[in-house]
Amino acid sequence: MRSPSILFISMVLVIEVLVSWSVYFLLNRLLPLFDNRWVHISYWVVTVLMISATLASWTFYAAGIPIEGLILGFAWILGLFFMLPLLLFCQGVIFCKNQIKSKQAVETNGGSGITRRDFLQRAVTTVPVLGMGMSVNGVYDASDIVIRRHKLALPTFPAHIGQLKIAQISDTHIGPFFGIEKLDQVLSMLQREKPDMLVITGDLIDNLDELTATMERLEKFHAALPQGVYFCLGNHEYFRDLTRIRRAWNNSPATLLDNSSQLIFAGAQPLYLLGVDFPWVPRGASTDEKRQQYLQKACSAVPEGAFSILASHHPDFIENAFQAGIPLTLSGHTHGGQIGLFGRSVLPLRYKFVRGLYQQEKSYAYVSTGTGQWLPFRLGCPAEISLFTLSA
Repeated sequence: MRSPSILFISMVLVIEVLVSWSVYFLLNRLLPLFDNRWVHISYWVVTVLMISATLASWTFYAAGIPIEGLILGFAWILGLFFMLPLLLFCQGVIFCKNQIKSKQAVETNGGSGITRRDFLQRAVTTVPVLGMGMSVNGVYDASDIVIRRHKLALPTFPAHIGQLKIAQISDTHIGPFFGIEKLDQVLSMLQREKPDMLVITGDLIDNLDELTATMERLEKFHAALPQGVYFCLGNHEYFRDLTRIRRAWNNSPATLLDNSSQLIFAGAQPLYLLGVDFPWVPRGASTDEKRQQYLQKACSAVPEGAFSILASHHPDFIENAFQAGIPLTLSGHTHGGQIGLFGRSVLPLRYKFVRGLYQQEKSYAYVSTGTGQWLPFRLGCPAEISLFTLSA
């Protein structure tokens, strides 16, 4: 696995230093604790060590050195990112108060003997605890995986099948923060659920040094499932080595669905699984035409009246699937925003379909929050395995 470019490392370093210095400056102004020089020294010693750990982690991983212990570095830096807006808010409140009350005597807070200034300073002391607490919790959430089960009664589902149990994983990004051991854990969890088939909706792997081991696991799991393992391409497959990844899947008994379809059940009403490629277009251009072309190609061998399920990495295909009346679409790509509140992403993602189950008339679609991540942080949006039990 290649290390990031010097330009990328330089940009990350500049951002981390600026955030670290900004937090230090605000803490120094707001907290009496920072009057102690040893607190200053400790802050910068820890910060320099943590920044060094985050920047070195990719190089260590490329050299085959485990980096699980360096996740603490990410927790520290992310904690500073959380602290910065909170400290800026506190500084703004104190500044406005001082401007208004600059020529007045300090009033007591409700006769309690605690001045408003003291109250604000004590409130500021909670900011580091809150920021680091959110960061550590987010890093912990990134290592946790939940199982989400869905039972869908679909009127057009082929009655002769009875029911079909589909497992979905997405966006594992096998690499520094989701290794082969984690994949083994996921497959073990899936084995206990006994699905009929596994659908992987893109962004499977980032470190191609793990490609052989990954395919070995998936091929073994494919043999244990009644209907096997299927995969559609994501954008990260293009970022790595698309030709090599395609070759690995084409040489595997598991199935790559590359703008194509696979007959799963024959009969009077057959069931097909469709898979589409990631719709790359020039920056700023619409993917509408590309998505329509890909879906038409995937449907070209599917007879009229067949029951279809669509696997797509990009969630915008859901719009096409709804228009085409496809009963179920499984997607990923968004990671659910990775930071959520009350089941919704707090980040301003530009996608119409971001997370969870959607329905339009008789068609359903699901956007996975992802089973892994390329950044070891999630908050209110845990990684997941999705299970769908389909019946008429």
